[in-house]
Amino acid sequence: MQKPSTKPFTLLAIVVASVTAIPADHFGFAPNVSCPSGFQLNGKNCERAIYGTANIRCPLGALVNDQCVTHAPMTVQCPIGSVADGQECAVIESLAPEARCPSGYAPQGNVCAQQIPLNLITACDIGHDDGAGQCVQVEHAQKVIRTYCPAGYHDEGNGCMKMTDYDCSPPLQMGKGHHEQAVVSAPLALPIGGKKKGYKRMLGSRKYNVYAPPTVAAPPPSKAMVIPAPAVVAPPAPAIQVVHQQCQRKDFAPPVIESYCPDGFVEMGTSCQRISYYPPSQRCINGAPANACFDVKTVPRQVSCTKGALNGEVCQWKQPVPMERVCPAGTHPTGTGDCQQVTQPLATCPSGTQLDGRQCVGREIAEPVGQVTVPCTGKNCWH
Repeated sequence: MQKPSTKPFTLLAIVVASVTAIPADHFGFAPNVSCPSGFQLNGKNCERAIYGTANIRCPLGALVNDQCVTHAPMTVQCPIGSVADGQECAVIESLAPEARCPSGYAPQGNVCAQQIPLNLITACDIGHDDGAGQCVQVEHAQKVIRTYCPAGYHDEGNGCMKMTDYDCSPPLQMGKGHHEQAVVSAPLALPIGGKKKGYKRMLGSRKYNVYAPPTVAAPPPSKAMVIPAPAVVAPPAPAIQVVHQQCQRKDFAPPVIESYCPDGFVEMGTSCQRISYYPPSQRCINGAPANACFDVKTVPRQVSCTKGALNGEVCQWKQPVPMERVCPAGTHPTGTGDCQQVTQPLATCPSGTQLDGRQCVGREIAEPVGQVTVPCTGKNCWH
């Protein structure tokens, strides 16, 4: 009896796949599957597109040529810029009123004015009326005081002084027998402010403390010499005889004070006076110039309207205008006497589909069918 073979053997089993698709690389070979008619294999499933008509409806109006059309009647209203006036319309127009002045008045700004003449009066613009038809003006002024020194004197600050140079030479002594000239002694110096008997004070000596030296009178022309009184003894003649001596004398005088009136003024007592005459002028009784001698009377202007009625400061009236037929907002006239509104309709699709334009698009899925050959290896592969 032969022993059973220990070599492995292979059995081929036929498996019909109806629902589950087996991957190609699971068993190392490609499956033999197919999709129902009209389906295409897409991965593990069979799919096909399905199309349907969308449900079209109009919220308002009726569907006409894939559009919703709504009709509405036309309405009547007043044109823009006008107002309703009962069963009609009117435009309110305005015009400035005419302003007139009463007789005798003239326009002046916003009022009417009339000039009423006034009386003229004679008055003095300068001075006062002298009663003889002239205007007199009296002006007063103080005298002008002028102080100056006499001729030859000059102002030294404290008064007027004149300086004079003169020859004060003493007579010469010619010797015995000649008596034309006397012998004089030289001046003796005195302290400032001092006095000495026999000295004479010069002009201005009190002010300048200068004294002239004493002099001895010349003897009379005779053979016998006259000797002065014993009380006065002439000092002995100096050894030096003065030949020529120049002296200077200061004379003082009070300043000259002169007073006079300014030009055009005359002396009136201790002051000066000037009298001027002017013709009088005419002026208005109310103080205005003569060329504007009138009073102004004003009255309001008389306002009237040539058309319409006065309303405040303007004349107003109503101009009738016809009503107009218009379509409600959002509509437009059709040309047949009514108005219409065109809108897009609403489109809806059944559940599971999506709207694409005016169609509903969806997908149908089916399971693939086919056969798969599977090798049987190993023990008990049939069991």
